Amino acid sequence: MRIPRLFLFLSVLGLFALAADLPAQAADVSCQFGDQLKALSAASDKSDASAKTEDVLVELKLRKSLLRGVLDCSTAETSRLQATTQGLSGNDQNIAAMKKRYESEFEDITNYYNLQKVPTKQILLISI
Repeated sequence: MRIPRLFLFLSVLGLFALAADLPAQAADVSCQFGDQLKALSAASDKSDASAKTEDVLVELKLRKSLLRGVLDCSTAETSRLQATTQGLSGNDQNIAAMKKRYESEFEDITNYYNLQKVPTKQILLISI
């Protein structure tokens, strides 16, 4: 009884390891942030205490863009992991239970990332 559970656990763990080795890029999502980080570094060097309002606004815009890209990349990676989990097959009840549990967790994670993309003003309007 212990050996099949251990085998199941190691199989699922192996699939997640394979999914993690996939390139962190979806068809329309780029997870390369080097250029954006360089631009942000240059903008934050400009926006010191004597900076103009425009410089600070540029830095904030770059930060917002970078955060949105990270959220998009995280959402795409979560979708890939969810698809990998759905691809598990077998008649074992443990596999079915794990698939159901992970599917629910992946949905929660995706909902969280999508909520983080909503501008603060809209969150306030929704909560009122």
